[in-house]
Amino acid sequence: MLNKYQAHWLSHSSISTFKNCPLAYYYSAVFKDDEKCKISTVSPYMTLGLAVHSPLESLAEVPSEERKNKKFAPEFFKVWESMSGEKGGFENENQENEFKERGIAMLKNVKSNIQYLEGETAFLLPDHSELPWMWLSEEENLILSGKLDYILKKENEYFVIDFKTGLKEEKADSLQLPIYRILLNHFLPGGDFRAAYWQLQTAAAPVEKQIPSLAESRELVLDIGRKIKQARLDKNFECPRGDSGCFACQGYQKIINGSATYIARGIYGAKMYKVNK
Repeated sequence: MLNKYQAHWLSHSSISTFKNCPLAYYYSAVFKDDEKCKISTVSPYMTLGLAVHSPLESLAEVPSEERKNKKFAPEFFKVWESMSGEKGGFENENQENEFKERGIAMLKNVKSNIQYLEGETAFLLPDHSELPWMWLSEEENLILSGKLDYILKKENEYFVIDFKTGLKEEKADSLQLPIYRILLNHFLPGGDFRAAYWQLQTAAAPVEKQIPSLAESRELVLDIGRKIKQARLDKNFECPRGDSGCFACQGYQKIINGSATYIARGIYGAKMYKVNK
């Protein structure tokens, strides 16, 4: 009998981490400390992303004609306050204020261009009670999970908008949109699919992207999923830069070595650490 708790779980985040550095993937997805807890790092960029995404994702639940009147500030500041200071990975008050102002500017950008977020919306799971997940391959014991930022529905077409709070463009080999296609086809089957990235710091509108077909998307995700599964079975996780480590795994290694400050438990029980410079 299939057991989701014994399956190999895949997501855009875990796949991206594995592609950057298998050792970082091990620390973030496999490793548990002496108290059987997973570990994670906090950073200003993560805090910024969470605080901006929160009011934007909840916007989808507001009736279309009322979205232009929604106030983003209360939700943004509530999330920010919960992650202020060391809890958000900030080095000092000046750095925190700089990131906060960037978040405010991004939300003002959306507010000025709210027309791109108007219309009927859809959700993978209507009650948002759990993380959407599906069997990517029952035979190979692979599960795919993930959330989509914002889904607009018009007749027989779904248009996914993914909010980007960083300055870097998504990599050309990113599997984010193929993953979205697979999830959308599973949870909301039968419709056409389009997708766009909205670089909130630099763009006044979402920019549509090309997405591989469903068949190609499945093969791309299955291919990396098999590699991740094999690495877990073989317990073989190596940093591409060797013993010196890379930007992706060095923070985790500092946690292991005691060169990080414990902050709190995350929403899924992981221990969150601020990495000391």
